[in-house]
Amino acid sequence: MALAVEIMAPDSKVTTLDANYISVPGSDGLFGILKGHAPLLAELGCGEIRFERVDGNSERVSVKGGFLLVKKDKVLILADLNN
Repeated sequence: MALAVEIMAPDSKVTTLDANYISVPGSDGLFGILKGHAPLLAELGCGEIRFERVDGNSERVSVKGGFLLVKKDKVLILADLNN
């Protein structure tokens, strides 16, 4: 089972995907999230969120701040996206 990821932004609809790994620009630096990660609420900094999808492909989303919540292999990202 992978991480169930939801990405929400004020000016766009919800995006959902399944990922094996996520690299996130936190306000204090980059950090990674794998399945089984401890519950976490973190502030996002500016940068790229990188997803390694379950099909082996990678995807990137550029953000300029927001928040991330990890709970029971679910990741909710509330962010201002760079267009």
